[in-house]
Amino acid sequence: MLASWDYLWTAVRTHPFNFFYLLIIGVFSALAFIVSLRSLKMNRRQAEASRTQAGEATLSRQLNEKTLTIQAEALRAQGDDTSKALAIAERSAKAAEESVRTALTALETAERPWVIVSQVMVVQRDESNRAPMLVKTVFKNSGRMPALYLEVAQWTVLQKTWWSLNSNCQRLRN
Repeated sequence: MLASWDYLWTAVRTHPFNFFYLLIIGVFSALAFIVSLRSLKMNRRQAEASRTQAGEATLSRQLNEKTLTIQAEALRAQGDDTSKALAIAERSAKAAEESVRTALTALETAERPWVIVSQVMVVQRDESNRAPMLVKTVFKNSGRMPALYLEVAQWTVLQKTWWSLNSNCQRLRN
């Protein structure tokens, strides 16, 4: 080791330019070493920050997956609720249509003309209590609407009842 110091000392005395050159190279080498150490330290910090950021990104991804799963379940439940509400609305609409039909039928029934037999009179009758006889029938047009077109057919069936026909005729004449 002593020999290398002697060689260096001899080189510096005999060639001073080489000494300054070596000195400058040494200084720059030392500066480069310091810069590389600082760069190494910064790279380690960045690597640690990257690890932290990767962990946060993984956590964020997991939270997003959970959120999307919850939202999908909520949308599915909302779809089920919407289907139920749609079924209820359809039933309600059918009930409303049926109510309208019933109301229209009731209105038509209430508004139709009613023709009733208001009076039946025996005008002429054979004394032998046999048909033919002349019967006058009075119809009354009632209801909210008038009966404008009316077809009438009349059939009469005579039967013996528990009272006699003569007393019945007398009662009708009085």
